[in-house]
Amino acid sequence: DRDIYFTGSDWLEKASFENFSCDGYASFRDNDFQKGLNFKYVNMTGPASFEDSRLHGETSFSNSIFEEEVVFLGATFNDLVEITGAKFNGSAIFSRTRFQEIADFSNTQFGSNTTFFNAKFANAAKFSQSEFDGRTDFRKCEFDGFADFSSTGFFGSARFDEAQFNKAARFTNSNFTESVSFIEVYFEKEAYFEGARFGEILNLTNIT
Repeated sequence: DRDIYFTGSDWLEKASFENFSCDGYASFRDNDFQKGLNFKYVNMTGPASFEDSRLHGETSFSNSIFEEEVVFLGATFNDLVEITGAKFNGSAIFSRTRFQEIADFSNTQFGSNTTFFNAKFANAAKFSQSEFDGRTDFRKCEFDGFADFSSTGFFGSARFDEAQFNKAARFTNSNFTESVSFIEVYFEKEAYFEGARFGEILNLTNIT
């Protein structure tokens, strides 16, 4: 296996890894991408980490495949980020991640446990037509823009406890096959659940 380490690197121009593949561990921890990152159509068969990295400029992970765990813990995306059509077959960790512009996860497959615990979305968060196959954690998230979970499949337990939706939230035609909780969730604007399907326990304790 080939491991690659870019820990602590600064990228003064846009970095491109399009069609890159790696069968070992890839570390991009504490990186500063000053003009964006092109990580489209990448095939990572080993684990990867972008923990505490800062990404300026448009960034894309679209149509990439991550076979093992990928970590974005504490990362900051300062511009548009597109992760459309990607596949996370291992666990995906976005805890404490900051999305300062639109974050587009549409049509993405999360094949294992996924956490966005305490993440903050300053603009629109798009998860429409995505699929979460493992446990999903959006606890304590803050959505300052439109949150779109329409036609999204949650096939493991899902938790949105103490999340704050400051703009409209759409869960239209979403499918929750296992338990889902919205304990102490705050909806500032409209919340749409038309056509949503709930297969097991739905907990709405102290929702406002």
